[in-house]
Amino acid sequence: MKELSQPPMLDGEKMREIIENELLREIRGYMQNDEGDVRVVEMRPQSHVTLKVSGGCAQCSTNKDILHYSIRQAIKRRFSHLQVEIVEEEIT
Repeated sequence: MKELSQPPMLDGEKMREIIENELLREIRGYMQNDEGDVRVVEMRPQSHVTLKVSGGCAQCSTNKDILHYSIRQAIKRRFSHLQVEIVEEEIT
């Protein structure tokens, strides 16, 4: 029986690039319409990614759960092994 080959493991920088430039592109567009944004602040390719929500979206409690769910799902569709942590920018 022929064994299936595993896809090559991506390094942290490549995974960060895919997350920021592909997976979050649509969500980021909606966020930027509301003066918000999301970016990767920590990447551990074997285990987790930490993202920071900033601007107007960090202050909005109305859609926070939906926003966080959408971000997590966008990443988990491609990188199901990653734990996704989302933090909000602190308002000073």
